[in-house]
Amino acid sequence: MAPARHQFEVVVCWNGEDKATGTVLNWYSNDLPKNHTFFNMPMPITELGRRCIGRDRGAMLGEAPDFTWFTDVDHCFYDGIFDNIVDYDWPDDVVMIFPETLMIHKDHKTGDIATKEVMQTEPKLCFLKINEFVPKLYHRAIGGVQIVKGEFAHQYGYLHEHPRWQKPCEIPFADFRDDVKYRNFCSSYGKIKRITLPGVYRIRHTHTSYQ
Repeated sequence: MAPARHQFEVVVCWNGEDKATGTVLNWYSNDLPKNHTFFNMPMPITELGRRCIGRDRGAMLGEAPDFTWFTDVDHCFYDGIFDNIVDYDWPDDVVMIFPETLMIHKDHKTGDIATKEVMQTEPKLCFLKINEFVPKLYHRAIGGVQIVKGEFAHQYGYLHEHPRWQKPCEIPFADFRDDVKYRNFCSSYGKIKRITLPGVYRIRHTHTSYQ
């Protein structure tokens, strides 16, 4: 895996009571490349379950000047993709970009098997089996592929001034329409552009445990 050419910040929001995830993040933070900065952001499940709360805090916390990528736990990124975004000639009237095509597991069963393989007793680095993925065309910037200019993210956060979307939820992960609201918010400041950006992979899965 080729090292990145630029400095990057990684902000991870997670349930602070999830010991297994905590173990993985501790392992990850101790093995970071020198040009990566890691922000570990544990949250109660009622806040984590309202996806935009963590995104908002991460956007306001970060200092990356070029771009902020709001993504989800089932997305993976391969060599050079973040460097390519830094090098992208971003039009002045464009606020958000997103990849026009990403690679996704060909079915949920394949994704479940891949997920199970990495759930070992000790954290380890695993590589995707590229032949298990197929291309998927994206017509709009859904929650896992929303990329905005760095200063825009730091200034406005993620629905920062919307009380409904910054309120902890009673049922975690029950409502993911925040990405629609944020996409509409961004479009009021500029254009949203679909670009060619190879290297994005999405793991299909049928079940996620929040315990």
